[in-house]
Amino acid sequence: MLNWATGPLIFGWIFVLIWVPIVVLTQRKTHPKALFTLFFAELWERFSFYGMRALLTLYMTKVLFEQMETGKADALAYGIYGAFNALLYGAPVIGGLLADRMLGFRYAVILGGLFMAIGQFTLSGTIGQELPFYIGLGLIIVGNGFFKPNISSFLGEFYERDDPRKDGGFTIFYMGINIGAFLAPLTCGYLGEQVDWSYGFLAAGIGIVLGVIVFWFNMRKFDDKGLPPKPLQASKFGLVVLGSCAVVPLLAFLLKQDEIVDWILIIAGLGVLGYVVYSAMNAKDKVEGQRLLVVVVLFFFHMMFWALFEQAGGSLTILTDRHVNRGVVYTVDESQITKPNLFAQTDPDKLLITAPGFETKKSEDANAAKAKKDEEPKLEVPLSIGEFRKYLDRKAKGDDAAKSTLDKLKDENDEDVRRRAINIAHEWARSNTKVGVPTSQFQSLNPLFIMLLAPVFSWLWIRLRSKNIEPRTPNKFVLGLLQLAIGYAIIVGGASLAGDRAIVPVIFVIGMYLLHTTGELSLSPVGLSVVTKLSTPKVVGFVMGTWFLSIAFAHKVAGYLGKLTTSPEPGTDPQVALSAFTHTYWIWGVLVVAGSAVFLFVLSPMLKRWMHGIH
Repeated sequence: MLNWATGPLIFGWIFVLIWVPIVVLTQRKTHPKALFTLFFAELWERFSFYGMRALLTLYMTKVLFEQMETGKADALAYGIYGAFNALLYGAPVIGGLLADRMLGFRYAVILGGLFMAIGQFTLSGTIGQELPFYIGLGLIIVGNGFFKPNISSFLGEFYERDDPRKDGGFTIFYMGINIGAFLAPLTCGYLGEQVDWSYGFLAAGIGIVLGVIVFWFNMRKFDDKGLPPKPLQASKFGLVVLGSCAVVPLLAFLLKQDEIVDWILIIAGLGVLGYVVYSAMNAKDKVEGQRLLVVVVLFFFHMMFWALFEQAGGSLTILTDRHVNRGVVYTVDESQITKPNLFAQTDPDKLLITAPGFETKKSEDANAAKAKKDEEPKLEVPLSIGEFRKYLDRKAKGDDAAKSTLDKLKDENDEDVRRRAINIAHEWARSNTKVGVPTSQFQSLNPLFIMLLAPVFSWLWIRLRSKNIEPRTPNKFVLGLLQLAIGYAIIVGGASLAGDRAIVPVIFVIGMYLLHTTGELSLSPVGLSVVTKLSTPKVVGFVMGTWFLSIAFAHKVAGYLGKLTTSPEPGTDPQVALSAFTHTYWIWGVLVVAGSAVFLFVLSPMLKRWMHGIH
């Protein structure tokens, strides 16, 4: 039976099964055959990653750290999410270097896929356990270090350096990334939120295994490309594997102590960027040196874009869960909530929460509940007022500031306490009602728009170039930043229509993701392409890894920005909680991003000269 959760899942798969063959058939004569092998391998790898990403913040706040006070759990989840992604995108620097010097692109991609699969299966089999959770994330970080930079660099080998098809080819490849990213939240999100968290992570693991299989059985299409620079000895390969395994516990430790990641990023970033700048300044060929300097400048604007864009997996997920109209239907009988009942250990009175599919406690009168359910598509669930005392106690554990929450409430007047309890009731009901569109599935909007628009952008760049009016890469970055800022302006505007319960109309979220997507298409695939154009073949893997380091910095910044959106304590007025999100988005998402776009526009003539004919 179709509902808010299964409907998008089924229609999403039908859409992909129709859309992908159309894209492949219309593009197969324009691009090398290897593009489509890498397209499908990356599709399944991204299915794996984005399936896990769709669940990660929700899983941490609702399961792993459920005993903590809401604000503290949110802040901890944002910190871990930022540190994980920072390390995830920092690892490609080493993975790219190893591929350039020893492994070659083929072996690096296969090795990375296997590490990621083991990591996903570790998450799936250890739900609710912290140590295996960090180990699983560590394995995924190592795997991504081998896989992510090298499959993109590998694709660049199938085009000449300034091949006019190159931007289009990378845009099609980018669409493959986003087909996987589209299916992942619909599939893994549904399984994780509606069935069991372990099934969501399991599906993500199966995704990367399929990616490795596609890559392995189509290697004949690669001819002699992607092989190690020298014959690879088994002993050296084994040493790489052992070293990679040895670093996993260290990564797990760093995820728990995410402040240390700040210093690692600063040191690594200064070292890597310093090396690139030194190489550029001392290059025998001045042209090659200035081209590398362009990569360094764009590095910082690339970082700014992703720091705000990647709120999608962090604070924007929590915003969607708590403050967006997802079709969740429930009622709270606010008249049942009184100050004495709030503090009662046991209470015969009941708080009536009504919602379709709400699965908590069964009614004392099962026959009456069944009759009511038969009459209308609702399930009445009585919930004792004492549950709110347990809710507050559970949230307050481990937080000295929160331990006094109950005592503080006792000193407040009856109406303030009652309002606090009502807020908690709504929060509790919304987060535990399995109706409406699952929060994780909203992360499929961005890749859906990319699938629809990537061929348009691919055609657009080629068409504009044929007329000699295509924007240069720096100006495409300007367009990307401006669209990101407009997207945040849309969600801030939508919050003004949120009402007393602070629920934002869903159309504003859709509009925000649409603008973020067009901004991404203006910037991200073009960035991948220009790195392969501006780098010499001998260092392209390392420079691509450096490029991903900008996303590592961005995710760490994203974690700090996410913490600015947290609410201080349970029962915070919903409008106050929503304003914490919108204030952060206005300052950083609109003003800072738009200012960065203007600054880059001023720099673009100089960057154009340094690119020396590279578009």
